[in-house]
Amino acid sequence: MICVCKKCGTIFDGKFCPECGTEYGPVRVCEGCGTSFVGNYCPECGTKADAGDVTLSSAVVAGSEGLVYSQQGSGCAIMGTGNCKDADIVIPAEHGGKSVTQIWGNSFARRTGVMSVIIPDTVTDIQICAFADCTSLECVVFSKNVKSIGPDAFRNCTALGMVFFKGTVSEWNALSVHPSNACLGNARKFFYSEKKPVIPSYNMWHYDADGNIEIW
Repeated sequence: MICVCKKCGTIFDGKFCPECGTEYGPVRVCEGCGTSFVGNYCPECGTKADAGDVTLSSAVVAGSEGLVYSQQGSGCAIMGTGNCKDADIVIPAEHGGKSVTQIWGNSFARRTGVMSVIIPDTVTDIQICAFADCTSLECVVFSKNVKSIGPDAFRNCTALGMVFFKGTVSEWNALSVHPSNACLGNARKFFYSEKKPVIPSYNMWHYDADGNIEIW
């Protein structure tokens, strides 16, 4: 399994990053419903992971292969899924040496097999209908650098239950989110915090030592 280190960005094959030595563990799957855990919790039924959960594959996966790009000046944009069949989409931070800054309209529309999306820090703009009718989409990880989410970008994403935002509540509220994105608005939000809250809030998250999402 090809992986990318969350600490230094090195792409590698195996359990240990050859650049910084970080060890990565396996993805765990909920015994109750079979859904892959997001951090220590099942996004489908809310069960907390334990030692009995089944392991399938490496925890951190490199950018999804087969996506289609368009060069845009000093950056580039995702314009379609091409021949990518991944259920768990990881949008890379760069392609061809250029930063990925946009997700164009309809790029992932009607891809009913997509279950999760990780959007890198480089993306600032998610355009009209980008993920419309992705009816199996359960979880999205957003960078705080996203500035605008266009009309119907997440229209009819009826399974969307968890949004992990790499910023604060006020930064999320400052986002330009078109009001047509009701499914995004209704999803449970988790906000990034390096420090564990004194009183557990259960709406804060961070990356644990293995690079997995963990809810505080």
